[in-house]
This record gives sequence, structure tokens and C-alpha cells, in this order.
Amino acid sequence: MENRKLIEEKLFDNYLDKDVNVILKGGITTEFIIHNAKILLSNHTLIITNTKREELIIKFSFVTDVIVDNAITFELEEQKVTLDY
Repeated sequence: MENRKLIEEKLFDNYLDKDVNVILKGGITTEFIIHNAKILLSNHTLIITNTKREELIIKFSFVTDVIVDNAITFELEEQKVTLDY
């Protein structure tokens, strides 16, 4: 995945143990917060969770583009997932 190192640094420097705002835009638009986020990152999957009921799983095989600026936006075919804190 392109920008892997940049994404990893931003996630662990800026998002770990913080409240992460997740904005889903596409066919359905919604927003939720993952409190005190824990992050698991592999070559295939990103999981952001608080180890309770709040959880986001992104499979990189569905990601068509990633934009890293003040926030991180994962573009899927018809969905955008934006992570902000």
C-alpha cells in the first residue's frame, strides 16, 4: 500500500489512545467516535478499537486511494472513511 510508512507514523503518533472521529461518507453518511483508540495495523487490515463495542475495520484490498493531511481519508469504491482526532 502506498504511503504505508506515513500512515503508520500518523496513526501511532496522533491517534493512539485518543478519541478518534470516524466519518463515513457515501451511500450512507454517518459519524461516530472511538474513545481511547487502540490500533492494530497489518499489511492487509487496519483495526481501530477501544476493545469494547466501538470498532472500525478497514481491509486494504478494498482501498482505492489514501489521502493523508490533517486527517486520514481512505477511499473505497463508493465510500470514504475519514479519521480525525
